[in-house]
Amino acid sequence: MNFSFYLRFFLVFFLLVLIIVYSFPEKFGFITFKGGSGFSEENKEYNILLLGKPGYGYIGGENTDSLIVVHFSLNDPQKIYLIPIPRDLIILDENQELEKINMFYAKRKINYLLKKVSEITGLEIKKYFVYDLRFVLSLADVLRGIEVNLNDYVIDAVSLYTLTPGKKILKGNDLELVLRSRYFPEGDFKRIQNQIEIIKGLKNKFFSLSNKEKIELLKFVLRNKNHWETNISYEEIYFLLGQSEKFKQAQIKTILLTSKNGFFTSGYFKINGIDGIYGIYPKLGLENFSAVRSYIGSGIKK
Repeated sequence: MNFSFYLRFFLVFFLLVLIIVYSFPEKFGFITFKGGSGFSEENKEYNILLLGKPGYGYIGGENTDSLIVVHFSLNDPQKIYLIPIPRDLIILDENQELEKINMFYAKRKINYLLKKVSEITGLEIKKYFVYDLRFVLSLADVLRGIEVNLNDYVIDAVSLYTLTPGKKILKGNDLELVLRSRYFPEGDFKRIQNQIEIIKGLKNKFFSLSNKEKIELLKFVLRNKNHWETNISYEEIYFLLGQSEKFKQAQIKTILLTSKNGFFTSGYFKINGIDGIYGIYPKLGLENFSAVRSYIGSGIKK
């Protein structure tokens, strides 16, 4: 037997052990990680910035067209909060120049992006997970589709192909349409709501998997690591997996920041020397997120 056989055997064995351990953490309390981990029992609240980008082959493939803060607490595992950040939000960069918030990752300014999202939300955000469209579409194939509840028509602006409201099992082109379509009166805000529905479907699907299916899911994630990026360490991932069963019955609550609820207004700006770029900004003034922070804080405390 050659080296590659033993390597494959070890990886499969390791994944199996990992699945068993995080599925029954109370039986494996002797296994702990010390030092270097940003997540622990002492840190009761967690904030992670999810960044979705189109990826290779798409125009603006590195722009993060989906920005969602995930907030959850070990003290209250019945709730998971999702706080979407509008991709067209105008903020100031390090040089006090105007920029759209979805451009910072593409410019390799992830730390500055984390800083600004922390200022916007009032939450301390140091961890991120970036994924591309191919990763999500392939994930849906592995899971044999993601069940979502669409509360409105989703229309392709070019072909006029239409998905009707109601429960759907989405994958492939239909899933991509729901993830990317902005062809609504509310524009990007409606797309954000559809993306939230997909996250809810993913959460429900994950907790419905058997241990064998979870092993296959982990193998898929490892095989596709060139389609995602994170600063969450393996130790931190292990810790979160060990705590995940607590959130099986958790309700996902969305704190939406929209123009309709009075936080933002819109306009056209000169950005990077180009005139007429559409963007939104706080009604209280550029970079004044005090009302947004209060709204998020009160929403989490409910």
